[in-house]
Amino acid sequence: MGVRDDQKLATREKVLLAARDLFNDIGYEETTI
Repeated sequence: MGVRDDQKLATREKVLLAARDLFNDIGYEETTI
């Protein structure tokens, strides 16, 4: 994998973590992306 692929994976993980935090904080129904 190249640097670009590594960056894409890192960004994806950050987004997923942020989304999970939102779900936990305010619930699925209140979260929009």
